Amino acid sequence: MKESVQGRLRQAGGVSVWVIFLVAAVITQSAHARELFPEGTAAQNVYAGVGVGVTNNDAPGDWDDGSVSSISTDKTDASTKVFVGYEVTQNVAVEASYSDYGKSEFSATSDGSGDSWAPGQVSGVNESSGFGLSAVGSWPMTDRITVFGKLGLLWWKSKNTWNESGFISVEESSGSDLSYGAGLEYDVGLPQRFVYRFEFERNAVDDAQYQLNTGSASLVYRFP
Repeated sequence: MKESVQGRLRQAGGVSVWVIFLVAAVITQSAHARELFPEGTAAQNVYAGVGVGVTNNDAPGDWDDGSVSSISTDKTDASTKVFVGYEVTQNVAVEASYSDYGKSEFSATSDGSGDSWAPGQVSGVNESSGFGLSAVGSWPMTDRITVFGKLGLLWWKSKNTWNESGFISVEESSGSDLSYGAGLEYDVGLPQRFVYRFEFERNAVDDAQYQLNTGSASLVYRFP
């Protein structure tokens, strides 16, 4: 393909700096939290989880250079994630994660009249993954239900594989962009250290040129 679907990578700039500052500020409060909450309370707990979900890879349609027809796209795929967090206080945590967002695919036929494709069958596959770091704020609604919001950064990696009538080319890029989400946790009570988490996350990619929108369900274990 003659032109990149994602374009040239641009720096996240001021947004990245401010989000890193926010997460760092939350971490620095841990010393004060230890004074407010005795050892062994929920504020000192570490938790970890694993989740599965569905991601819509809202990649831009730059591959359509005006020469293609019989277009078929599939922007939705299964996704997986693992994460670990530290509860600085009863309502604030810092969370690190790794997510595999699956694939986004298209196929078409080109007559070669555009700037991107040679004549014949053309197709492409985008694979995305990333490491995230977020500040998480939570608010108990009942004894078992807690709602939360999160804001942070995603250090993403993207791989595009193009096929032009059997000629394969690969393009990789990476960067960091804004990540945010919200959801709820449900404590089933059996045993008390396990909770279910349901959340929606939106992750910007390539300086917000497109989004990775994920809905997921996770099992979380809170260490004693």
